[in-house]
Amino acid sequence: MKRGNLLMTLRFHAEQIVNGASSSIQCSVDEIQLQWTRDNRAELNEDKCKELRIDFSRNQSPQNNLVPVVVNNVEISVVDHATILGLLVSKDLKWNKHVDKVTSKLKQLNDCMHLITGN
Repeated sequence: MKRGNLLMTLRFHAEQIVNGASSSIQCSVDEIQLQWTRDNRAELNEDKCKELRIDFSRNQSPQNNLVPVVVNNVEISVVDHATILGLLVSKDLKWNKHVDKVTSKLKQLNDCMHLITGN
């Protein structure tokens, strides 16, 4: 998608980490910081970067043993849900939060329409 002269790209990194293995996500983040930011004359905003960990293992152990991802020498926060292209994705991949958000917006719109029409 082009916006002005800057080619906007969206890149996600997903990987499966087996028990006891290390993650390669930091290498991907470093590559994005070095290559993509230089090519697009942009910087990553560490405040807007989030890590969403999805775990389907039966015994969901705390993921504190994973090395934090670092952007601009700042550890990015691990979140329970994130909005990606308007879709609210949660760490358990359930739709509840997204449906609640859309329902709330529709209720507000409905209330506004009732005020306008006088019904």
